Amino acid sequence: MAEFSAFHEYREELERRIHLPTFPLAIKLLEKETDIPEGAERPLRDFGYRMTLCQGYALSRKESKLIAMFKEDMWCFEPIVGYGWVEPPQSFLKGHNRFPQDVKDLKAGETITGRNVRSIRPGNGLPPKYLKEILGRKVKKDVERGTPVDWDLVAGGI
Repeated sequence: MAEFSAFHEYREELERRIHLPTFPLAIKLLEKETDIPEGAERPLRDFGYRMTLCQGYALSRKESKLIAMFKEDMWCFEPIVGYGWVEPPQSFLKGHNRFPQDVKDLKAGETITGRNVRSIRPGNGLPPKYLKEILGRKVKKDVERGTPVDWDLVAGGI
């Protein structure tokens, strides 16, 4: 096992080289609740609510909090499935999940609305700043759900 001081040196080197806007995180997967480090906060127990794994990461990064999360602490089901705590439902394996939440396929000529387009990270489509510009426009051709939006799909282009 590496000396703990080596991790501090690695962190300092990372900060010096890449100038991150927040602290790098060290993530440790725990097998049981008795493995939780002293002083760690649990969302449901300590804050009174569940949170997304991303929120836990953000608290750690921005507020330097030590956060421990298990299944009952999480609001999102994706990490619960991803960590193998539950079997994935068939609908999830077929791509039907919250991302994109309730987005549906569009037929050529249908109107783009807030109900059928989402900003998803990482994004391969138009930047979110163009969302207002495409709402209310029609699609030029059939679009399958999950397809990144680009100007070639939107009637009227830029």
